Amino acid sequence: MYTDNSFGPAVLGMTLSEIQEQDFDLDKIYQLISLCSHEVDPREIELDSHILDPHAFEEKDVASDGEDPSPTRQRSFYFDFEGFFHEVFQTIQRHQQDGFRDESTIHLEVSTLKHSHHATLRDYAAAILLSIFSLVYTGGDKVSDVSKELKSDLSRVQKSWHFLLRKFISVDEEEKEQQSTELQFLHGLEKACMEFDRKFFAFFVQALQWLYVDDVVTGPSILKWASLAENDSNLQPLHSASKAFVQAVEEQEENDDDDEDEEDE
Repeated sequence: MYTDNSFGPAVLGMTLSEIQEQDFDLDKIYQLISLCSHEVDPREIELDSHILDPHAFEEKDVASDGEDPSPTRQRSFYFDFEGFFHEVFQTIQRHQQDGFRDESTIHLEVSTLKHSHHATLRDYAAAILLSIFSLVYTGGDKVSDVSKELKSDLSRVQKSWHFLLRKFISVDEEEKEQQSTELQFLHGLEKACMEFDRKFFAFFVQALQWLYVDDVVTGPSILKWASLAENDSNLQPLHSASKAFVQAVEEQEENDDDDEDEEDE
């Protein structure tokens, strides 16, 4: 830990008096500097939200209270999602141009990026889905309408890359653990559709349908997400857009339960 009270603020481009005027916690400042010099594990530091960019905080993969992870949970260090996404996209784009030679190699490269950036599963899913969207739509404006051709392209590209998500689903997981993983995928889809001024908002329902049809997420996980989104004002637009599909999933789940009951009899 640094002990020179003039060094820490100088590194941050501020004088000690300026730091004191802002009423910052100097101990937290020195922790941040230690983090930058790799003297401590960043996951072990809790920083006050006013020191870092508030938009950079994300949830942790596992909730400490055992409940489902929420996208509002705070991470304890700065995370550059845009930088992480661009590295993931460049990797996927390069392998697509090379013709998908080896899925295991691709997965290893992208997983290495996830770990080197300390990305959560939600961030990882968001980066994968944003990369898929960016391969399909290269325009600079928002996607205003998902045409039949665009739907076809999106479905084709998604099927090529869904292994990058499926590899995080273990057949040995307990049902609750699997739903937690799938919820992180859905929170990642939220992020992918709300990032960059909602550029890919129009892809949300199509991508949600694809995740369900290809068994990346299950019906119960979608219904759980919908119940959470319904009570979150920030997610109301996504909840409203997907209401018809969510209702269809709910009806399918009820029919499946009825069929199971008949088989038991």
